[in-house]
Amino acid sequence: METKSKIACVQMDIQYGDIKTNKEKCVHFIQKAAEAGSSLVLFPECALQGYCMNTKEEVMALAIPVDDPSILEIAAACKTHHIMAALGFLEMRSGSAYNSVVLLGPEGILQVYSKMHLPFIGADRFVTKGQPPLPPVETPIGRISMIICYDVRFPELSRYYALQGADILLIPTNWPLGSEKTREIFPIARAFENGIYVLAANRVGDERGSHFIGGSRIISPSAQILTQAGAEEAMLMADIDVAVSRKKDFASVEGNWSIDIFKDRRPEVFGNMTAC
Repeated sequence: METKSKIACVQMDIQYGDIKTNKEKCVHFIQKAAEAGSSLVLFPECALQGYCMNTKEEVMALAIPVDDPSILEIAAACKTHHIMAALGFLEMRSGSAYNSVVLLGPEGILQVYSKMHLPFIGADRFVTKGQPPLPPVETPIGRISMIICYDVRFPELSRYYALQGADILLIPTNWPLGSEKTREIFPIARAFENGIYVLAANRVGDERGSHFIGGSRIISPSAQILTQAGAEEAMLMADIDVAVSRKKDFASVEGNWSIDIFKDRRPEVFGNMTAC
């Protein structure tokens, strides 16, 4: 497998309840990312419908199944342009609504992850908690896992994915005003503590009284911000090498000073921590 690739992260304004307009914007950026040589493009949380719902009825009215024509059209764009795309959407499944992200490739739907940790904010007040985490997706550019926004505050989820072999962690988000610390601290921490690439795609603009702060970023396994956005719509791109994310040991003085962030763990001590 070729370990080097180019990846993209889209920061966009989202029109509340306007699936058609939001879908067309995603298709536009998919083409733009592919033409720039990217193998993967990440979009924000709830990129198709928006997030600031005030009632369960509003969520249920806007939630769609993963095989909805709008998502299939985005999948078709991935096939046309030979690229993968991950985007957040409100999913209708078996009569319940979920805050989900779907990973699409030229071959179709690769995986759907539903948000496990739900804050009492926006649409998350009215959706169902997601299922246990799924194994990373094997792709031509490496093993990909996904979390959503508030999930980043819970390190055990990202650690689980890293221990399962994830090279790249995708985080579609809707960080509003007041989330600056979350944006600045947690994606870097998840990258550094697990030695993986992290992409965080936030949104911008205003929706029903909430202002979204942007600041999307792509972070290396050594916690370097490879690229980041300001407060406007943008598409970020970065070159990555998953051989770097698969090397968990570091030596600052060969033979004397070295660490291995996986082998140096003490799972026998902390195995029961979730029972606390």
